[in-house]
Amino acid sequence: KDEGSKDELTETPPKEEAEETGQQRRRRQTQDEEEQETSASDETSEDAKTAEPLRIVFNPPLLPSPLYLLVVEAEAPDAATLVEKCINQGLINAVMMKDGLATDAEVYRTASKLQMICRSKDVNFIIHSRLGAAANTLADGYQLAEQTFDSNVKVPQVRDFLEAVRSEADHGRLVIGAEVNSVDEAHAAHLQGADYVVLKHTTKVPEDVGDDWTEENYDPLSVLVDASQRTGSCKVIVTDEFCNQPGLTVNHVLTAGADGFQIPAKSFREMFLLQDAMSTSKEKPTLPSTGRLLGGIFLVAGSTVGAGIVALPLRMVNVGIVPMATSLVACWAYMVLTSLLLLEMCLWWGPRANISTMATNTLGERGRKLVSGLYILTYLTTLTAYMAEGTNLALPMLQAMGLGALPPYLVCALIVVTLGGTVYAGTRQTERLNGLCLVVAVVAYAILTTSVADFIRLGPLLSAFRWRETFPALPLMVVAFTFHNIVPSLLAYLGSARRVVTAIVIGSVIPLTLYMLWQMIIISVLSLYSANITDSYQLILIIQDAAGPIATFFAQVFSFFAIATSFLGVCLGCVDFTKDLLFREMPKEEEGEKQKKPSPRGSVNLRSIAVRAPWIKRLVALLTVLLPPYFIAVTCPQIFFVALEFSGVFRIILFGILPAVMVWIGRRQGYTSWLPGGDYTLGAVVLLAVMALTFARSSAAVAVLT
Repeated sequence: KDEGSKDELTETPPKEEAEETGQQRRRRQTQDEEEQETSASDETSEDAKTAEPLRIVFNPPLLPSPLYLLVVEAEAPDAATLVEKCINQGLINAVMMKDGLATDAEVYRTASKLQMICRSKDVNFIIHSRLGAAANTLADGYQLAEQTFDSNVKVPQVRDFLEAVRSEADHGRLVIGAEVNSVDEAHAAHLQGADYVVLKHTTKVPEDVGDDWTEENYDPLSVLVDASQRTGSCKVIVTDEFCNQPGLTVNHVLTAGADGFQIPAKSFREMFLLQDAMSTSKEKPTLPSTGRLLGGIFLVAGSTVGAGIVALPLRMVNVGIVPMATSLVACWAYMVLTSLLLLEMCLWWGPRANISTMATNTLGERGRKLVSGLYILTYLTTLTAYMAEGTNLALPMLQAMGLGALPPYLVCALIVVTLGGTVYAGTRQTERLNGLCLVVAVVAYAILTTSVADFIRLGPLLSAFRWRETFPALPLMVVAFTFHNIVPSLLAYLGSARRVVTAIVIGSVIPLTLYMLWQMIIISVLSLYSANITDSYQLILIIQDAAGPIATFFAQVFSFFAIATSFLGVCLGCVDFTKDLLFREMPKEEEGEKQKKPSPRGSVNLRSIAVRAPWIKRLVALLTVLLPPYFIAVTCPQIFFVALEFSGVFRIILFGILPAVMVWIGRRQGYTSWLPGGDYTLGAVVLLAVMALTFARSSAAVAVLT
C-alpha cells in the first residue's frame, strides 16, 4: 500500500526465504507425524486391518501460498463485481465475506452470489462470523471472529457443525480460521485444529515477558516469527494493519514466516480508481482540447434549451423581473451542483457508468430498479409534453401553408415518425438534424427578439415582487436546466473533470441568459394585456396582435424547433437506455439456467432474435419509447404543462435527492470525495430538493408526494 511496495502487490512476491524459515519447517513436522502414523499402522495385525470398516480420512486442504485473501462486505452492492474483477486479474486467490451491518437476507443473498463465482473460478470462499450462512451456502471455510474465539465456541465444535451439513466429498474443502491478537492465541488456535490464523496488529503484552516490556520495544517481525514457529502446520495470515506498521514491507513480512495477506476491499477499489484515472490521463494529450471543449459547451447548451423556454413565461407572468431572475439563477446553481455529484460518481466508475450503474453500485438491485423506473417516467412524461405542444405549434404553421385540414393525430404522427426515424437511423444522423434545428431556432430567436425589443418596459416589471408565485414554477425551472443524462458522455468526450466542469458552467450559462432575455420580452408583451394566458397558442395570438404576423411566425418557428432539438436529445437517450434495459447481457450462470428451461410451444424468444438481428433491438426500444407518449398526447392534447410538471418533480428526485444519497453511500464504501463540502453539501442538496417539492404546490408535486 506504500509507494515502495506497489509492484510487489501486483506481482507474486519472492518466497524462497519465507519458505525456508516457515513453510519447510512445517512440512518437516507434517512428514514426521505422517511417518509416526505409518509406523504405528504397520504394527497393526492384518486381521485387524481387514476387520476395520472403510473410513474417509479428513485432510485439511492446502491453501494457496502466499494467500491473498480479499475481505469484502456483505452489504456492499458491488461485492460480486469487485470479486470477479479481482479474480479475473489474478490479484487474489481467496475471498472472505464479512457481515458488517448487513441483514440476514443480505448476507445470504451476497454469500450465494460470491460462492457461485468462487466455485466457478476454483477460489476458496470463506465466511466471517456468520455460521448459519456458512452452513446454508456450503462455504469453503469459516473464520471465527476475535470475540468468538475468546469465548466457549472452539474450532472443533465449528468444524463438526459445518461437516454435519456437508457431504463427505466436500469435507476436504472445509477451512477453519481464527482471528488472534497474540502469539499465545495463535498457538491455542493451532492446538484446536485451526487451518490458519489471522494475526492482527496488536501491542498485547505476551505472557512470557518481564515487566520491562513496553510498546517502544515491540517488534512486529519478532511477534510474527514467534507465531510462525509455535503454530506448526497452521498458516499465519497478516492483516493490512499489520503490514502498514512503520518499517515493514511485503518481503519483510514473508521472510518472517507469513503465509499470506488479508486485503480489504477498499484497497482494491482505490487501486481500480487509480487505474481508471491513469488510463484517462493517458488519453488527454490526444484530445484536441479547444475544439472538444467548445463542442462540450454547445452540447450542454443544446441539451438544456427546450420546452422550458416555452412554458416558463406562462407560469411567471406576474412575478416581476427580480423574483424571476433570482429564482432562475438559484435553480441554475442547484442543477449545476447536482450535476457535479454525478460527475464525482463518474470519476469513481468511469465515463461508461450511467445513472443505473451508479444506483447498482450504491443502492443495490432495488435501487437500480427505482432509478430505472424514475428515469423512464421522467422522460416519457417529457416526450408526452413535447408531442402535445409540438402538435399545437405545428397546426397553425400548417394552416398558413394551406394544410389546415390535417387532423391533429396525423400531425403528431408525422412529427413522431420524422424525428423518431432520425433517431432510429443513428447518432450521426440525429446530431445533424439536431444541429439544423438548433440553427433554425437561434435564427428565429434573434429575429423575434429584434422585432419585439421595443415592447420591453422595465419600469412596471421592476416594481412587482410576487415571490410566492415563483414556487409553482419550480418544477418547470428544473426541466429548463436539466442536462444531467449527458454528464458521463461529457467525461468520456473531454477526458478530465476540470474540462467537464468548465463545459457545464459555461454551457448552462448560455440558456440561463437566453431564458432571462426571453422572459423579459414575453412578460413585457403580456403585461400589456389583462387576459389569463393558459397555453402557447394564446401567447402566439397576443404576439401577433402586438408585433405583427412576422413576429408571430418566428415565435412559432422558434418554439417548435426548440422543442424539436430537445425531443431528439431526449429520445436518443431514452432509446439507448431502454435498449440496454431490455437487452442487457445476462450473467453466464443466469443465461445457462434460462437455456435449460424449455420454452413454451409457440413462444418467441425476442432476446435470441435480437442477437441474430441487432436492428430489432433499436426498433423495439424506439417503439417502446414513442408509442405510449404518442397515444397520451393524442388523447390529451392540452397535457403539456401537466406533463412537464410531473417531469420536473421526477427530475428533482432523480437528479437531486438520489445522487446525494448515492454519493453519501459511495464515500462510506471507501471512494474518494471529490466535491468540496463533505456531508454538508449533500445535506443541503437533499434539503433544497425537499423544500422545492414542498413549496411547489403543483398538482404533480402533490400527487408524487402523496
